[in-house]
Amino acid sequence: MIKLKQTFFILVFILLIPVNSYASASYTTDDLRVLMGMHKLSEDGSMLEIKRLLSTCYKEKEWNELVSHLGEVGDEKIKEFKEKEDAWYNAKDILESNFVSNKPIKTILNNYVEYQTAASLRGVESNESYSDLSLIDEEDIEAKIAYANSLLEAADDSTDIGIIGYKMKTFTKAGLLISVPFGSSYSVDSGKQQHNKGLTIAIKQKNKIYSQFNGIVTAVTDNSVTVRTGKSIEIEYIGIRPSVVKKQIVKQYNSIGKTKTKSITIKFKLNTVYADPLLLYGSRSGKWYEQWENSNPGCTIEKRDYSELGDSITADITAGDTKKAPDFKAGTITDKDGKTEQITIQGDNNYTDTPDNIVIEKTPSESIDKENND
Repeated sequence: MIKLKQTFFILVFILLIPVNSYASASYTTDDLRVLMGMHKLSEDGSMLEIKRLLSTCYKEKEWNELVSHLGEVGDEKIKEFKEKEDAWYNAKDILESNFVSNKPIKTILNNYVEYQTAASLRGVESNESYSDLSLIDEEDIEAKIAYANSLLEAADDSTDIGIIGYKMKTFTKAGLLISVPFGSSYSVDSGKQQHNKGLTIAIKQKNKIYSQFNGIVTAVTDNSVTVRTGKSIEIEYIGIRPSVVKKQIVKQYNSIGKTKTKSITIKFKLNTVYADPLLLYGSRSGKWYEQWENSNPGCTIEKRDYSELGDSITADITAGDTKKAPDFKAGTITDKDGKTEQITIQGDNNYTDTPDNIVIEKTPSESIDKENND
């Protein structure tokens, strides 16, 4: 009997070893921001982003209004920031004025030293990486306030969002066949322009749609589901028949509904700002856009640079071996001789003058997803 118990204990222990050894890593919104080529909020990145925001508003009418909403920043930090900005602007004005006035070279060099000193103390990076701020309407003060407050609120967010990067499964097991890209696109044939806050893909009806992250359902209509993850991420799935209810907790890859028509739009918000949903998947985003661009003539899209995208947040990062996406820019193509030229891409039939060329069948994109969605 004792030997039987010992054998049972050993078997249980052996069975538990793989579970503990291969437990999934826990990723946060900060990890996602790093993957997307941005700054972590947990490392005082929220103040860095807010400083950039304040810099764009500095000496403008919305400065005081914006500052009044950032109570958590503190009067001392705001005062210190203002003093450094004043010193930088003053040094910049003096340098430019003396240069235009053709003052002696020694004077201009001294001005330049003062300007550089003020710039270093200012602490706001000029060569910033991809930032939510670049997607905010310059004249929308309410959007700036919402963004800044969202950063402050999310600075200590440690919510487990799920798997991210190259190995992350998409919201559909079907191949991603883009019909309307994120952002602005322009029809060469009709001259029309449109802006998409999300990403619209062509898809078969009654396809299951899966939640991209762990989260909670915050809104449900007869045509959409919105899932919020932590304090920063919100994804809206439009064009589906919901299978979840408001306030329901969902895990990553849980089914949240089925498609109602032959298209679905995904809108991804990070700290209140709409961003390209394909940024979630690392360098695969470039492959999907390449496939789309090289399809049929119809419209052009604004250039986007995916060179800062990472593929994973693992030990590879500390080792310096993290894979980076190729320097791919949508809207252009480079031949074998290095010559770059503008290319045309497929548009939606309701938007361009070209015939409907979307065929729902097995496409190259499905092979891209196969290893991650099987």
